[in-house]
Amino acid sequence: MISALPLLLADHLAAEVTGVALPTGLFTDPCRGAVGDVTFAADADEAAVFVQLGALDQDAGIGARADGEEIRLPFTAEVDLALAGPETTVVDGADRDPADTPVAGADLMLSVVTGHLNTARDAGRNAPLSRAETRAEGRKLAAEWRFGQIVSITPDLVADRVVWRLKTQFEGVQTLSPLPAEGGHIARAEIAGQLGDNAFAATIQGSSNQLPLALFVEIGPENAERLASFGLARLGDLMRVPRLEIAGLAAEIARDDDDLRDALTVLHAVLMLRLDAVLAGVNAAFLFERHAALTLDTVWDGQTLTLPDDMRTDQQLRFQVMAAQLMRLVRPEDRARVTLGQLTTLDTEAR
Repeated sequence: MISALPLLLADHLAAEVTGVALPTGLFTDPCRGAVGDVTFAADADEAAVFVQLGALDQDAGIGARADGEEIRLPFTAEVDLALAGPETTVVDGADRDPADTPVAGADLMLSVVTGHLNTARDAGRNAPLSRAETRAEGRKLAAEWRFGQIVSITPDLVADRVVWRLKTQFEGVQTLSPLPAEGGHIARAEIAGQLGDNAFAATIQGSSNQLPLALFVEIGPENAERLASFGLARLGDLMRVPRLEIAGLAAEIARDDDDLRDALTVLHAVLMLRLDAVLAGVNAAFLFERHAALTLDTVWDGQTLTLPDDMRTDQQLRFQVMAAQLMRLVRPEDRARVTLGQLTTLDTEAR
C-alpha cells in the first residue's frame, strides 16, 4: 500500500515547482512527476521530479491481535528524490554577481522543494497527511504519512543535466482492515448461579444492531470479508450509512454482483423504516421473556407467521412494526439463530 507514496509525492512536488516556475517564465513546460530513477527521453527538456521508495522500517512490536480487530503498522519510509531541471532556463532581468554566473533549473527546483518540505517539517503533527487505500481479496489496506526530515542533499550529473539528489524520511501508519470475527453467532446467553442461599437465573440477548450481516439473504458469510473491509459487519454498521450514500456505497461494495448490491440497498431501507418508527415513538411494549427467547424458525416458515396465542396485542404490534419486514430478509438456514427479542429491539444509541 505504501508503494503509492512515490507517485503521489512526485505529482505533488512537481505541481509545487510548476506553480513557482511557470508564472515567472523560467520554465517553458510544466514540471512532471515520475516514479523511478532519473531517465531522459532524447527530446526531453522539461523539469522533472523523480521519486523512489527506499527502505521501510516497520514497527514489528504490535502485539497479538484479536479476531475482528484491525492491524495498524507504524512505519518510517526512506524516500529518494531526484530533481532534474530543464536544459535551458530563462533568467532575463535577473541580477547576478558575477554577471556570467550560470543558473540551473535544478537549483530553482531544489529551493522550491526543500522549502516546501521544510514547511511541512516545521508544521510537525499539524502537517497535512497524504493518504491512499486499496482493496484486494476482501480486505482494505490503507496508509497515511507525512514528511519527517531531509537526510542528505548531493549534486549529480545525468546525461549532461544537473540533478540534485535528496534522501528524505517520511513517517506513517498502514492499516489492514479486520477479518470478520470467527465463531458462531450467539443468539442469547443463559446465566445461572448461586448468591448465598439464593439461586438466580438470567437470559442476556442483544438488540438487532448486533446481528451479523452474514445472516441475511444474498449477503451471507461469503461476502463477510469484503463487507468488513468497508467497516460493515453488523446491522448497526449498516444503519450508520447515510440514506443518500447507500446507493453509491452498495454499488462500490458489490461491483458486478447485482444481487449483493440490491440486498444491501433493501436491507438498509428496512433498517431506516424501523429507525424512523422508533424515533417517532412507535415503540409498543417489550416482549415477555418467554416470547423474546423464541427463535424465528418457531414462528415463521417462510410462508406463514404464527405468533404465540398468549402474546399481548401491544407486543404483536411491536413485532409487526419492528420484525415483520426484517424477518423476511433472514436466510432460511439462519432463522434458528435469531430470536424474536433481537428482531424486535433496536438500540438507537448503538448506531
